[in-house]
Amino acid sequence: MFYSSNPRRLVAFLTLLAIPSLARANVQGVLEAGRPTVRNYLASEYQGRAQNMVAVQDSRGLFYFGNWAQVLEFDGETWRGIPIPHAAHVRALAVDDHDRVYVGGVNELGYLDTDSQGGKTFISLVSHLPSSALNFGELWSITITPQGVFYTASQHLFLWANQRFTVWRLPSDSRLSSQWLGDFLYVTQPGVGLLKLEGNTFHLVSKDPIFTLEKHIPLLTRRSDGSILVCSVHQGLFELRGHKLWPLPSEVNAFLKKNEAEAGFLLQQSRIAITTLLGGMVILNSDGSFADLVDESIGLPASRIYSVLQAREGSL
Repeated sequence: MFYSSNPRRLVAFLTLLAIPSLARANVQGVLEAGRPTVRNYLASEYQGRAQNMVAVQDSRGLFYFGNWAQVLEFDGETWRGIPIPHAAHVRALAVDDHDRVYVGGVNELGYLDTDSQGGKTFISLVSHLPSSALNFGELWSITITPQGVFYTASQHLFLWANQRFTVWRLPSDSRLSSQWLGDFLYVTQPGVGLLKLEGNTFHLVSKDPIFTLEKHIPLLTRRSDGSILVCSVHQGLFELRGHKLWPLPSEVNAFLKKNEAEAGFLLQQSRIAITTLLGGMVILNSDGSFADLVDESIGLPASRIYSVLQAREGSL
């Protein structure tokens, strides 16, 4: 779990949790099955900034963290910094099936390559962009798909495939959100709505106010019945069936409305983690019901959480 503390209290950035059970906790965050083991890492240990926004793990078990203008590599014992010279800060990372790590920052995107000594260096792909798209600003997410690698920026969407970029500039000046569902990329933008990319064309799925007014959509995920579970920033959970959005009754809605959802992540056992900026992280069962709450009461030094990664062995 990766979080930013109060700017006036820059403390640990990374917390590893081994939670014995998630099933019997209540919404107040009491872990009735036992307290998790918590390990907080300080910035002085990994020699970087206190704020980290994203993390991924490759098939060998190596971790990578987006840490300001560098990517931190961690093998469980040793930290190594990989400079991303012009990124300002790294918010987006993704790993493909060949363990290539893709990187996105402010006006910078590319991937990590392995040199002749086995070390990693950053290869920028900015030179492949058209001049009209160079000042794309924040790079929010990277998605690995059969079509190629999608980089989602503030108003631009970039697809890297066959050594070239396809570029889309969406109409609004608001921030894009994107998620890969099944065989298609879904994109939301305030003022526009929920869009589905088919081929090179965006098709409108819904102009519900949740998609047109919320500043971004933390989570879209396909459910077993074919509907889409939607998590909003301020209005809780919804269910999208066709073009119609319905509120999803859940005991977590009051918590999500109060604590400002930031991002959603799929966990093992079909569970879902939703991080928040004010209340830690809530874990849901696949049907949207409450499973657990992870916050300062179990040892986190702050409740502002941007991202979470479930490691291959199950820890968060």
